[in-house]
Amino acid sequence: IDIETSSGRICIPETIRYSKLYAAMVGQRMPALGERLELVVQSGDKLPIRWSPDIPEFSVIEEDRFDGTQEIIEADEFESLED
Repeated sequence: IDIETSSGRICIPETIRYSKLYAAMVGQRMPALGERLELVVQSGDKLPIRWSPDIPEFSVIEEDRFDGTQEIIEADEFESLED
């Protein structure tokens, strides 16, 4: 469901699309998602067979990005929340 709504292309077979389980899953989501799914189905564009998501590599931390950006905040800089 998430792939269909984000890609705008069909990847769920018709037999599953009209099942009770699919209807229950879509029914628990926001109404806008159901409207988007209807538009995707009406368009009829199918997801290419060799499609794969472009996901960034999160297992590698880029040390250079964080150099000099972290500030150390001392405890006495915080304001008291007590009234």
